[in-house]
Amino acid sequence: MSLTVCASVVYIGSHPIILTGLVHDVAVNQHQPRFKYCVMAQSPKMRVSPMDNVMPRIYANFILSFRLKPGPFSAVHHILEESLRRTCEELPVLRRKVFVAQPDSHSGATGLLETKESLEWMPKVVFNDLSSTWPDYDELVDAGFEQDALDGNVLFPRGIYEQDLQNNGACALLAQANYVEGGLLLAFGIFHPLVDGHSGTLLVKLWAKHAKALQQNEGPTLEFHPDSADYDLLERIWKAENVEQPPEITLETASPETWRFLGLIAPSEPSEEVDTTAPLPKMRTTIFYVPATDFKALRAEANADIQGAPNTANDALMAKLWRCIMKARSAAAGLSSADYLPDKTSLLDLTLDGRARFSPSLPTSYLGTLVFITTTKMTIGKLISTNTSLAEIATAVRLSVDSVTSKRMQEAFGLARALPDYGDSLRFPFATFAGAEACFTSWVGLSAFDISFGDMLFANGGCADYLRPPRREFDSFCRRVVILPMQKSGGFEILVTLKEEEMSLLESDTEFVRYAKVVCH
Repeated sequence: MSLTVCASVVYIGSHPIILTGLVHDVAVNQHQPRFKYCVMAQSPKMRVSPMDNVMPRIYANFILSFRLKPGPFSAVHHILEESLRRTCEELPVLRRKVFVAQPDSHSGATGLLETKESLEWMPKVVFNDLSSTWPDYDELVDAGFEQDALDGNVLFPRGIYEQDLQNNGACALLAQANYVEGGLLLAFGIFHPLVDGHSGTLLVKLWAKHAKALQQNEGPTLEFHPDSADYDLLERIWKAENVEQPPEITLETASPETWRFLGLIAPSEPSEEVDTTAPLPKMRTTIFYVPATDFKALRAEANADIQGAPNTANDALMAKLWRCIMKARSAAAGLSSADYLPDKTSLLDLTLDGRARFSPSLPTSYLGTLVFITTTKMTIGKLISTNTSLAEIATAVRLSVDSVTSKRMQEAFGLARALPDYGDSLRFPFATFAGAEACFTSWVGLSAFDISFGDMLFANGGCADYLRPPRREFDSFCRRVVILPMQKSGGFEILVTLKEEEMSLLESDTEFVRYAKVVCH
């Protein structure tokens, strides 16, 4: 099949902008620019990997804010829609919907997910003009793009919070462009069992490359490994690299640690009794900013008088967050709280991208999910004690991360593929307000602010100014900590959601605010 690039013109004031589009199955005009795509062929129906099946069945939701150059919203929207269409042409997985499949005929497993593709399911970019009802872009910037203003029910398309896996399926990607005077809030959700943070960033980069190409007449340069969208790849690697290993892991032989490493609670662990009639706690979200200089100082504190290999800046950050958040939670709970007694164990769960360690055969551009959970343990008394140095806590975090090997990952994969049910029987350890457990997600390395959508219509070189999740996403079932992507300055923001009384204590903690400054709520 041949591809030719056709052109139409949109005027920004008196300035013409050439908008190119693809036409299939026609002769190529040699005088027009050409885009060479490596389209990844897939079957109309496809099962996802065991790792995808154990992911929470929700959308990972993001809002990227852009300052726009003067001109009509329609020109920007055309660019966004056409570039997304080209992205879907290159990666047909984005044209898929996710359904619950019939029980597996071989294993008898229930709750498995499968995807189906249709050309009719090409993602659209919903147009939402908020210019007459919302503050202008400068006002939003002055307020720090405060979290409480970002209502997901307004900024995201229908389906983000109401997916139907039995009948209508969940779209791989949903997107909505929200226009305010002087800017754009681009909100999109990627169904988490198909795509994780790493692969989601790759998809946005590809979308941006096509948007930039449409404005500047340049072809996309981002390339994917041919096996990137092969959701059977993990299975094939696992089988090839475990031929001499002990018999595959079973539910009975898997340790609670392996279950937790997979992000699940073992069936042998007691179920938590949840009072569904109790009122939900009042929550508050605060976004803090850590400048590059303070980040460097934090790492220095975490390496004071340390023996052996130095702790990383990320180890230092996680250690400081863990200690200060648990200090606030413990103080808010009071001395009589059974969860925060000095001899009680606090757990720190960190999400870890497994692509670099699972196997050398796995391309870094693999699109499926490959997220593991590393857990660091320390008693409450030791964690919050002034006699415990940050270096000691950071070292404990480092040892947990360093314990992650290819063997551990593949053992966890073996457990994932052995599960008899992937539906409601799965329990996630951090989806709770009980106990002294915290789960942190880091997006710091996702390079969101280096991705350019082109500078003809977009200001700031086409790059986003802010990244935000929608407000109140997880308030009903857990606290939340997200380290947002590194900014060009070397600093970054941290989104923290706690109970109101806990947040008040954290915001007044001199140990914490030495490094982290309040941006907005």
